[in-house]
Amino acid sequence: MFSSRRFGGILDGDLVLGRLEANETRIIRNDQVTQSDLKKDGDAPGYQAFEDEVLRTGLLPADKYYFRFELWSGLSDWNRRVDMIDDSQPWEIEIRNPNAPILISPVHEDESVGRFPTFVWEQTDIRPGVSVTYFLRLYEQFDREGVEISPEDAVSRIPIWIKEVINLKTVNFVSGEAREDFICGRKYVWQIQAIDEVGRYVGQNEGKSEIWSFTVQ
Repeated sequence: MFSSRRFGGILDGDLVLGRLEANETRIIRNDQVTQSDLKKDGDAPGYQAFEDEVLRTGLLPADKYYFRFELWSGLSDWNRRVDMIDDSQPWEIEIRNPNAPILISPVHEDESVGRFPTFVWEQTDIRPGVSVTYFLRLYEQFDREGVEISPEDAVSRIPIWIKEVINLKTVNFVSGEAREDFICGRKYVWQIQAIDEVGRYVGQNEGKSEIWSFTVQ
């Protein structure tokens, strides 16, 4: 039986194990569970919200989850459980989904940033020991004619600078690495994206932070 504090009952299924020897351990795959009741018929109203959240994010929602196992001697001819042998205490686990990076400096809409800024952000709160790569992307917030465009339009273009760092939260701008030099009086936007060691996005919005802008002076 699988439930959560926020969503209530989620899964209640049966698994035919056959004969178990004393102290025997078996690993069970999800596709071995039969007669699963995924609680879509109204007896667990929170299930649909749980399913929607999983499909939206691809992750288990942050919550406390509870597992409980019952051991029965078998099933009757009517697939009813008979002769309970053991009823375990609930096991509890807590899922904490990490946040995307949070930008710190240059602050949003700062109008007096120098030509060699230091970019600072707050790292994701993923569990210790996991390596996270942060991609800093810097964009011009103006078109070829010098007309200011929206931050959303800016990040849809090719960045003038991309910097990749691992498990760091600050990086200094190096003009020689950029595709274009800064132009005084012009606006720029920056964004950080976090990806873990196996290529998964860390946090919502594909691991991307907010988009912040600044003006170079």
